[in-house]
Amino acid sequence: MNILIIDDLLLPDAFSADSSKKAIFYRLFEENKKRRLFLAREFSRLGANVLLATLNLTKTAASEAFLYKSENGINRVIINIYSKKGGFSANIKERLSFCSLLSENAPGLAGLFRPEVVIAGGVFPFSVSCGAKIAEACGAVLITELCCDAKAVLRRLGLSSFINPVLGVINRCCEKAFDKSFAVLGLFPAAAERFFGAHNLYRMDPPMLSAASSPSEKAEKQKESLFAFRESEAFVLVFPGKLEEGYSIEELILSSASFGKKLALVFLSDGKKKAFFRRFVAEKGITNVFFSDDAEEEDIPHILSAADGIFLSENEFLRGSAPETEVFFAAFSAGKPVVACSEHYADFFRKSGGAIITKPRRKDSITLGIRALMSMNESDRAALGRALKTFYEKNTSSFYAEEMFSLFDNLVKQKEIKK
Repeated sequence: MNILIIDDLLLPDAFSADSSKKAIFYRLFEENKKRRLFLAREFSRLGANVLLATLNLTKTAASEAFLYKSENGINRVIINIYSKKGGFSANIKERLSFCSLLSENAPGLAGLFRPEVVIAGGVFPFSVSCGAKIAEACGAVLITELCCDAKAVLRRLGLSSFINPVLGVINRCCEKAFDKSFAVLGLFPAAAERFFGAHNLYRMDPPMLSAASSPSEKAEKQKESLFAFRESEAFVLVFPGKLEEGYSIEELILSSASFGKKLALVFLSDGKKKAFFRRFVAEKGITNVFFSDDAEEEDIPHILSAADGIFLSENEFLRGSAPETEVFFAAFSAGKPVVACSEHYADFFRKSGGAIITKPRRKDSITLGIRALMSMNESDRAALGRALKTFYEKNTSSFYAEEMFSLFDNLVKQKEIKK
């Protein structure tokens, strides 16, 4: 099977968005780029020929608009677009230039690569229309990815004055996607909710990060520090996510403070708001909240295995749009019970079978969730942890890629039968 993946996932010009919101949005794009690369590698492993088409912004006029190269087992076509800024920030004009160049060269791609499957979309589906043209030229199956509700994201970035013209373009892309796609993948809750009416919408949760094969020396020390808290007879609750805006962290800290020495809340990761929350804890005189050295993402499951419980929270800023399930799955793999602060991912946590669900931004709800977990006996907490680990094992990255590959294979066969 020949698979073309169109990847225009560069940051949009954020204009008035403040730095903390830009940081969150940047992570959304970065995580999606990692997911795209992962899928390209996995599809190659499963026997497909994969071509990844990506947008590259350059400050100087490139001698070649199209650059072909192969690295780490992935074939790439890089489309160079001139930009005064360069870097990672692409405006609508530059994105449309990328799409136009791809569309104009659809016959060439059809002859050179002849894809059977074209995957287009992303955070904003600007690439859908050109994906539809390429699929039509090649007689390929068009797959559209929709990762979020674009209107909600633009509002949260503070771009309300740009919403109407931008959404006009996005809505036209989406209409083409629904008209011509053989499958629309709603990858996150907000996408599934926003585009629920599509007859061919497939709800798919994204994969999680792989754990490190051998933990680092630093990870071993961080794990030992958690055991030290447990030896003092404190219940060790760990938050492994980023210390950024929107994760109900203030409410979590204030809730944890009410338990006194019975509870030790430990933050494992970094984030734009880490210094702010350190000051917040110091100013409030809270003595049972601790900030560990920043843990490497791949080491987190190993460190979490020494905790009594894990606190997870969805990001209220993006409301179920960010690929936070990577952090969730990494936590599940530790086999420890979870208190989940969630609204849009609530069904996901219910399916996991091992989480106590609380309400975002509600200190009283978070307190009840933590108290419920602490009051359980060891065997009941262990049962929750086992349920989460089983759920993790059934939703590994490879399983996710194989599920998508199987879907694509079936759609290609159905198209051939209809011919």
